[in-house]
Amino acid sequence: DLGIGSTFSLVGSSTTTEFTHSNISPPGSTFNYQVSAVNAAGEGPLSSVVGVILATVPEKPNAPTVTSTTQTSISILWTAPANGGSPITQYVIMYDAGINNAYIQAGTSTIPSFTISGLTTGRGYRFTVQAVNAVGSGEASSPSLEIISAVVPGAPGTPTYLTSSPT
Repeated sequence: DLGIGSTFSLVGSSTTTEFTHSNISPPGSTFNYQVSAVNAAGEGPLSSVVGVILATVPEKPNAPTVTSTTQTSISILWTAPANGGSPITQYVIMYDAGINNAYIQAGTSTIPSFTISGLTTGRGYRFTVQAVNAVGSGEASSPSLEIISAVVPGAPGTPTYLTSSPT
């Protein structure tokens, strides 16, 4: 169905019960299909209409949030976005270390979490995430809040008594 009323166009034929319709666009469009069987006696009735949405890139993920930090690593987590009709194959994680908003690729992940190591202690980092599927890369997430690679200091030693006065 080309979207013009209820008119259907012949897109091909097959000698099996499978058919691949290639080179169609634009992504995100709905295509409606009907099938009929043909033998020596002629063509049978058309099947019911089935609508298929042509896959598109994944949606924009939410901004990542921190799950844990050490002095030199940060772990982040995000919610997987809608996949656009094709499974997400990977996420591309970018980070900015506060230097002119210059994002650098930190790595990729096949799950919606990531740990980056080798960071500078005490420096603030912001992260973005981009989902990728067979169609391509979706829009990058908004940046995370600034996350500082550091750990909470340990407990101080036991205090010792030095001196006292009446007041």
